[in-house]
Amino acid sequence: MRAVMDGDWKHFTYAEVGRRVDMMAAALIRAGIKRGDKVAIFSQNRPEWAWADYAALTIGAIVVPLYATSTPSQVRQIMADAGVQFAFVGGPSEAERVDEVWDEIPTLTDAAAFEPTDSPRYPTYGDLEIEPTDEEQAEIEARLAEARADDVATIIYTSGTTAEPKGVVLPHSNFFHQMDAVQDRYQLDETDRSLCFLPLSHVFERAWSYYVMALGAENVYVLDPKAVASILPLVKPTMFVSVPRLYEKVVATAKEQAESGLKKKLFDWSIAVGNKAQHAIYAKRPLPLALRIKHRIAKLLVLNKLMRAIGGPKRVMAAGGAPLRKEVEEFWFSFGALVSQGYGLTETSPMLTCNAPEAFKFGTVGRPVLGCEIRIAEDGEILARGPNIMREYYNNPEETAKTLVDGWLHTGDIGHIDEDGYVVVTDRIKDIIITSYGKNVAPQPIEGRLMADPFIEQAIVIGDRRSYLTALIQPAYEQVEAWARKAGIAFENREALLQTPRILTMFNERVKTALSDLMQHEQVHRFKLLANELTMESGLLTPTLKVRRQKAEAELAAEIDEMYEEPSPEQNDSDEGDAKE
Repeated sequence: MRAVMDGDWKHFTYAEVGRRVDMMAAALIRAGIKRGDKVAIFSQNRPEWAWADYAALTIGAIVVPLYATSTPSQVRQIMADAGVQFAFVGGPSEAERVDEVWDEIPTLTDAAAFEPTDSPRYPTYGDLEIEPTDEEQAEIEARLAEARADDVATIIYTSGTTAEPKGVVLPHSNFFHQMDAVQDRYQLDETDRSLCFLPLSHVFERAWSYYVMALGAENVYVLDPKAVASILPLVKPTMFVSVPRLYEKVVATAKEQAESGLKKKLFDWSIAVGNKAQHAIYAKRPLPLALRIKHRIAKLLVLNKLMRAIGGPKRVMAAGGAPLRKEVEEFWFSFGALVSQGYGLTETSPMLTCNAPEAFKFGTVGRPVLGCEIRIAEDGEILARGPNIMREYYNNPEETAKTLVDGWLHTGDIGHIDEDGYVVVTDRIKDIIITSYGKNVAPQPIEGRLMADPFIEQAIVIGDRRSYLTALIQPAYEQVEAWARKAGIAFENREALLQTPRILTMFNERVKTALSDLMQHEQVHRFKLLANELTMESGLLTPTLKVRRQKAEAELAAEIDEMYEEPSPEQNDSDEGDAKE
C-alpha cells in the first residue's frame, strides 16, 4: 500500500496495514460499536479510508460511505436514513459539514478524524493508534469467527443522475463474487500494482480495491484525482479502473497536441497502423513484413511516447460508469493499451459484464461475467440476475419491489445483445428524448461525440417534447482561452470571451463536424456555452462525472428556454413529415 502524504511517498506493508486495522477495530469496540451497527466513512481517498473500512467490517459493522463532496444536507439525509452510530471523517472540511447537521442525526454518538480538526468531537487517527488489549483482541477474533458471507457489508447510497439517492444493501458474498468474476477473466497476481483514484465511496473502486488487496498486490492511493496524469509515469501501475472521461480526455489532449499539417498526418497514420497491428497481434496472426516495418516506425514516432505517458504496459485498464465510445477504445488499443469496457450498477456490486484480453469487442460492454445472466425486456430494458445483485434498498420496500421483480433486477438502461453474446448499452430509459415529432433520440452517444472534441469538457443534449435538439456546452476553458490568445482575440473575462463571434463560430463548426453524419432529428441546432463549470460540489455532476440531467435542466432552464425562443434556422419540415407518415 502506498500514498503521497504530506508531500512524501508513504509505504505500508500488509503486516503494518493489519496492525493498523486491528487498532481501529479496537477503537470502534471501545466506542461501543456492535455487530450490525452503522459506521460512516466521509473522506477523500487515502490509506486510512481502507483501514477504517476493513476495521468496521472486521467487527461485523456495516459501512456507509459518503462522497467527499457531499453537502451537509446530503450528509444528514444519508446518515439519518442509515442510522449511523459512528463516523470517520477526513479532516476539518468534512468535520465542519457533519457538525452542521450532527443534531439532526439521532443515532450518531461518536466520530474520529484522519487529520486534526478544531472540534473536540473528533479524536484524530493518531489518538486511535493504541494496540488492542488482550480482551479487545479476543473480541476482534470472536467477531471474525461469527462473520458469515451473507452478512451485510455495506449500504451504498447511489449517486443518482435523476432521483434521490437510495441505500443499496450489499452483503459480503456480493464482493466475493466480484473477486471470482475478475479472476475468471484476468490472470493477475501479487506482482501487479494498481492506482486507486476513483472515489472509494463508489462501489467500482471499492470492489476493485478489495480484489487488489486479496491478491496481495500493491495499491497506490491518489488523494487528488487531478494528479493522475503526472503520477502515472512515476508509479507505473500495471492496472487500474476508471470512468470513461479520463480515457476520453487523454485522447482529446493527444489529438490537440498533434496540431495540424505534417505532425497531425504522422500522428493519425501511426494510430491507424498501430490499430491494424494490434488487432493482428491479439488475434495471434503473423504481421506481414510491410506492416511490421510500418509498426516499428509508428512506435518510434508516436506510439511508444503514448505508452510511456501512461506509465508503461497495462494488464488491466477497466472502464465503467458510462458508455465509452468505440473511437476512444481504438485509440488506446493502437499503442497496446486495451481498455476493457464493462457494465454494472451500484445495485450489482458493480460488474455484470466486461471485455477482457481473451474476449473483447469494441463498441460493447462485453459478455456477462461468471454466474450472471442478462436478458432484454420487450421495451429494450436490460434485466440482470446473479449472485452479485443487491439484497434491497434500505428502508425503501416500494423502490425495492419496483426494481427487483421475480428475481430480475430492472437496470433502467436500454440495450441489446449482439449475435456474439456481447452486450451493447444505448442509454438510460429516463434520459431518452422524444421530440415533438415523435422521434426517439438517445442523448448519450451525441454527447459523447461532442465531448470527444478537446474544446468541449461537458455537453448536455436537450430536446424532450421540443421540435429540435439543442445543447448546453461547458467548454474546456484553458484550451479555449489559449486558442483565443493565439488568434489575437482580446477578452476581459470568460463570460465575454464565450460571447465573441469568432469563438461562437469556432464552436458552431466543431459541433457540426462532430455530428455531421447523424440524421436530421439527431442534429444539434442551437447550443449555449456555459461560463460556469459543472461540478460535483454544485450537485450537477455525480462522483463518476455524469451530469445530473434533471437538476442541470432545472437550474439552467433560462439558458435552455433562450435556445428555443425562435425556430431553429436549420430546422426543416422533414421530421414533421416523417412523424405524419
